[in-house]
Amino acid sequence: MPIFNASTITAATGTFTTINAVNLNYSGGLVFSGNTFTLGSGFFSSGISVTGVVSGQTFTGTTVSATTGTFVSLTGTTTTGTTA
Repeated sequence: MPIFNASTITAATGTFTTINAVNLNYSGGLVFSGNTFTLGSGFFSSGISVTGVVSGQTFTGTTVSATTGTFVSLTGTTTTGTTA
C-alpha cells in the first residue's frame, strides 16, 4: 500500500482507510458514511441537520427548540411549555 508524505494532495477521487490530519479544512458537500468520531470539541457555524438520534452526556446552547422530547433532567433560567 502506498504511503504519501506531502503538504498537499489533490485528487478527484480516492478511497482511504485512515486519514490523520492536525488541521483539516474542507469546503463543499462532505458526506460521511459509517461511524464518525470527533475527539475534542467541534463547532458548526450554521445549519446542521440530523436524521436519526443525537445523543451524548451534555447538550448545551443558547436556545433549544424541539417539537417533542424525553428528558431525564431539564434545567435553565427559563423553561416554558406544557408538562404532564
